[in-house]
Amino acid sequence: GNLYAYGNDSPAVLRDVNGLYSEPGHYYSTYVAALMAGFSPEVAYKTAFYSQMPDEVLELDAYTAGSTVLANSTKIFTAQKEHRELTSQERSEIEKNWNLAQIVERGGHALTGGPAEEERTRRAAIVAGLTPGTPAHGTAVHALEDSFSHEIPGTGRMFVAPIGHGLMQTTPDEISKRPELWEKSFRALLATFRKQAGPNAPSPVTDAEVEDFITQVKGVKPLEHGFDNPKGQIDIMKNW
Repeated sequence: GNLYAYGNDSPAVLRDVNGLYSEPGHYYSTYVAALMAGFSPEVAYKTAFYSQMPDEVLELDAYTAGSTVLANSTKIFTAQKEHRELTSQERSEIEKNWNLAQIVERGGHALTGGPAEEERTRRAAIVAGLTPGTPAHGTAVHALEDSFSHEIPGTGRMFVAPIGHGLMQTTPDEISKRPELWEKSFRALLATFRKQAGPNAPSPVTDAEVEDFITQVKGVKPLEHGFDNPKGQIDIMKNW
């Protein structure tokens, strides 16, 4: 079948308006790593599709969850300004949204505030224990990739919910801004997938081809004014 049919022949049309790791860092990186590891095209496609899903479905999206929590702060401020207590309904809604944000952002996007290396080890173990091609496996892959892109620069720790990396806007998620983290993410994903594929899986790629692919993706330069260049990254990944 058409592996890109869900995005009208290119998942790039589903460009992540929230500025998350988006298609190069999730869908395409996952798809290429899965094929390189020896997954069948069908399983590779499903894994990639589900790995992209948390940034496309509002109920799973970190930006949406965090924005809801921040909007609740306005309700609290308004109540204080009016010298009144929150109603029971307001309290219930604020608590529900806070808890949901923790589940979505911490669980689905690795925004835990903890040590980055520990987070990556934990996420890789979760992926390894799930069946490739299933929704659970794909969404766990998303979180594994986010455990690299959602590291606070220079600290070795993860951004934390509900703000995440909002104060830095999209920079942490742009491959061209931190290509070394994307490389670590891709290598970790490929290693995990290879273990899942097993020793008898076909090996459609040589080590030299893997290195060449990584070099090409890292070599994509930002666009004018420093904007990330996802199309350039996608072109390389689609032509692999």
